[in-house]
Amino acid sequence: MRPGILLLVLLLASSAAAGPKPKPKAPHRSFFREHYVTVLEVALAGVDAGMTADNLEKGGHERWLPTQSPAGADAMILSGPLVSIVLCRWLRGHHHKKLARIVPWLFIAGSVSAISYSASQGAY
Repeated sequence: MRPGILLLVLLLASSAAAGPKPKPKAPHRSFFREHYVTVLEVALAGVDAGMTADNLEKGGHERWLPTQSPAGADAMILSGPLVSIVLCRWLRGHHHKKLARIVPWLFIAGSVSAISYSASQGAY
């Protein structure tokens, strides 16, 4: 009986010493593939800022009071992606992952709307 218990103890010890097998590493994803929505958001904000400045230089007007001056427009437009990132992190931290996925798309929709408005006013 003792050789059986000894064999069992040796088997358990060898399996415990081996430990769990490490998981294979995930393939490397580039920054742009992982954060494509943020990159799109920043790019559209830049285009929006440029078109708004061009619209204001040509004598056009903007719909919203803070964007009536180029400085106010740049501050409001270019801070949008930063606000989006902070809001998404806050929502994820409070277990609202689905809402966190929607927020960047709302900012993208706002930029697209502003770009189309500036284009209709004759910018670019």
